[in-house]
Amino acid sequence: MMRIRVNSSVISNNPKVGILYTPAGPCGHGHVAERYVKGNVCVECRRLTVLRRHEKTVDSRREQQAAWRAMNLGQVREKDRVRSATRYHQNPESIKAANARWWKNNPDKRRGYKAARRARELDAPGCYLEEDIQALLGTQQGVCAAPHCEEKIEHLYHVDHIDPLVNGGTNWPDNLQLLCPTCNCSKGAKSYQVWCEERINAR
Repeated sequence: MMRIRVNSSVISNNPKVGILYTPAGPCGHGHVAERYVKGNVCVECRRLTVLRRHEKTVDSRREQQAAWRAMNLGQVREKDRVRSATRYHQNPESIKAANARWWKNNPDKRRGYKAARRARELDAPGCYLEEDIQALLGTQQGVCAAPHCEEKIEHLYHVDHIDPLVNGGTNWPDNLQLLCPTCNCSKGAKSYQVWCEERINAR
């Protein structure tokens, strides 16, 4: 950027924004800032105008971007895959360390991702969020959902499918319950009703 002094003003010739000059006083809105030679517009006034225009159109632009992503999902996923692979190859150790920290600090999301992957492998419909699990935990009052089990599970629980995925169950929240690790390992791939009957008969 080149600056030259003309009388009492300094003129800046910036190819990116045009020719600017420093006026002797503030603009009509009180801004003490450089002005564009073309139009005599204050730089700060121009910045605020662009910001207001951005705020007015941000929602519509987000909708347009979301619609474009939905129509070009394959292209978006491929770009994301290439970007992630490039970043991993550039910093493999730091990426591994960051992933390990994330998995350790987000056990609920980790379980959700694993369940979602199993559901995809079995072509089971549905998905759930961490908020659904927290709602289940509140509904069960922090206690295992198995009959005759009063184990507290606020800090350690397994997300169980009432009707197992392998038997055609869905991955929707209404097919989920929270069991303590012991009960979930005992239930395995059995349906909840069959497993409950077995537990009752064994008592």
